[in-house]
Order: sequence, then C-alpha cells, then structure tokens
Amino acid sequence: MIRGYTGPGKFTDDPLETFGGAGVAEIPQLQKLLKYICREGFEHHVAANFSNVSRAIHEAATRYLGWESFVHGQLED
Repeated sequence: MIRGYTGPGKFTDDPLETFGGAGVAEIPQLQKLLKYICREGFEHHVAANFSNVSRAIHEAATRYLGWESFVHGQLED
C-alpha cells in the first residue's frame, strides 16, 4: 500500500550553511503534522517545490492512482 500526505508551506530566506538541495521551510501547524506523522508511522522522506500544488497532488494520488492520501490542515489532533 502506498500512502502519503501533502500540505502547504513556504521556503524562507534564512541562511543555511550546508550543501545540496537543503533549505529552511515554514510549515503551518508543524507540531500537529509531526504528531500525525509519528502516530501513523510514516517515514520521514519529503519532497518540496516552490508551487502551491499540495491539493492537486492529493487529488491525483487518490483519484487516479488509488493511493491513501491526507491533506495537512484537515488533520485531527
């Protein structure tokens, strides 16, 4: 079974002294999301981009691929 979650966020302009594709992101209600991730046993892999596509990804995953998907911001505590 493949399942995942999507949600809003944005990259900040905070300096980061590292290498690779790392950045600092601001995620609304991050603590709530982290509780959900832990409670549901999700792995910690992440994909991010500069577009607002979380709902479209959720829709494609559930409707066209038949995956279980959750949208952050609608999660119960």
